[in-house]
Amino acid sequence: RGADSHSSWYIEWGQATGIQRLTKQRTARIEMRILVASSSQPSSSLRYVRISQGRRSSTGSVNMPQPDEPVKPTWFQRPWLIVATCVLIFPIGLVLLARSAWPGRGRKLPLAALTLAVFAASLHYVYGLRLTLDGSGTPKVEFFNRAWHDWLLAGHRASQEGEAPPDLPPVTLDDPTRQWPGFRGARRDGIVRSGPLALPWPDAGPRLVWSQPIGAGHASIAIADGRAFTIEQRGRDEVVAAYLVETGRELWAHAYPASFKESMGGPGPRATPCVSGNRVFALGATGVLNCLDATTGHVAWTRDILHDAAADNLDWGMSGSPLVHDGRVYVNAGGREASVIAYNIATGEPAWKSGTHKAGYAAPMIATLLDTPHLLMLDASTLSAYRPSDGRLLWEMPWPTDHDVNAAQPIVVDREHVFISAGYGHGAALLRLSVKDETITPETVWSNIRLKLKFSSGVLHDGYVYGLDERILTCLDAATGQRRWKGGRYGYGQLILADGYLIIQCENGDLALVEATPQAHRELSRVEALNAKTWNHPALADGKLLIRNDRQMMCFDLTLEDPTPN
Repeated sequence: RGADSHSSWYIEWGQATGIQRLTKQRTARIEMRILVASSSQPSSSLRYVRISQGRRSSTGSVNMPQPDEPVKPTWFQRPWLIVATCVLIFPIGLVLLARSAWPGRGRKLPLAALTLAVFAASLHYVYGLRLTLDGSGTPKVEFFNRAWHDWLLAGHRASQEGEAPPDLPPVTLDDPTRQWPGFRGARRDGIVRSGPLALPWPDAGPRLVWSQPIGAGHASIAIADGRAFTIEQRGRDEVVAAYLVETGRELWAHAYPASFKESMGGPGPRATPCVSGNRVFALGATGVLNCLDATTGHVAWTRDILHDAAADNLDWGMSGSPLVHDGRVYVNAGGREASVIAYNIATGEPAWKSGTHKAGYAAPMIATLLDTPHLLMLDASTLSAYRPSDGRLLWEMPWPTDHDVNAAQPIVVDREHVFISAGYGHGAALLRLSVKDETITPETVWSNIRLKLKFSSGVLHDGYVYGLDERILTCLDAATGQRRWKGGRYGYGQLILADGYLIIQCENGDLALVEATPQAHRELSRVEALNAKTWNHPALADGKLLIRNDRQMMCFDLTLEDPTPN
């Protein structure tokens, strides 16, 4: 810290923050640069002072983007130059090579191949050219430089450090039902219960409160007491971070060495953190489970769930969000020694282990069925129900799918019915539970392929299930399985239910608003929001809608100016 209150001083050492190396050790002296983040202009620039042999030798500045403004590309990233490079330079070079005086093809062909390799490498490493896969596996070309993005992200977070930290009370989460403490809300059913909202929103879309860069990953956001919690990939580290909902300012960040990447989803963690009391529980893509203080970010304990269960990681990474209930945190580990593990939230020690099924991609959830508490776990090929207190298996129902992908959350229809669905042509089913001689038995009421939830989840409203049948929104009668309508293309996105409306996070980043009615598909609005592939679930609490993908995070205001009782 500087001696005065007008600036904060930071020494950037090596490459810890993603900024280029700023220290040079020579024979007789050491040079360094000190970055200065001014609190009066926290997001406009970073000033540096070069110290050489103990004396100030030069000064300069590094311009930083405003959090709410789009990043302006440098000269070598301008679209016209990219087009010129792709369309003109390489073909011209090949023509010149073909017309050159070099004898024979023996020299020209290797040189042409080398030129092509250099050209492709420059497009990839300089311009960020890459192929990405959407939810159907269709490749798409985009220009995105992850290293450049991480550099901007580090600079943006450094600029926030110059601001005075807000004086906030500890996180208590007194009323979790009205907030959004974990994956798809308090009950994991994707239904907003925080009160009346400004819906439908205006034709121009909801009011944008703030927008800022974020690290990679497909995790969603948990909201508790005005804080937003998520997990992201920054360089070689997974980072659990807390943000102030009102401004987007980072409150704390806990980084630890872990990295996961696969060809379809890219890098980063998948599972959404879960908040309970003053604790936040975050599971990384490689199976690292952290319990942290929600107010300060200090680590209480850490476990490796794959090691504890003798399990291998999944092809698309560990994705089931942790669940906290009655003093325990439950995870779907899916190993040879345990399918599900319950940890003591105070100590991190396993309270019990049960099952031997391979893990799926859905999150565990608590439900009361037939007046009995159930821990529902949709594994790779089975829907299993355990007693939360001791892990005793209550019942199980086979539900095999291609590639062992069960990602959609089960939907509790009533005290004895559960709806399940899967993609890859599998379809949906309604299960009915019955009890005889203290034994619970599931049976199938109906099964069809009219709603195939691949890796999104549906919502239940007035007896009807709404979800994305692959890419198309569908309304299904939960009791009969009959389809009421199918319409609107939203890609492999996600949706939640609020005040009788479906808020759909489209796969391309758009936000759509659809009336939740079995009469017909009625899209009321569709606006641009995020600017790239988005598989992350939206989160909504206290009138603030939070969305993110692997590079951008946004907050929209849906509060009523003069709310009245509903």
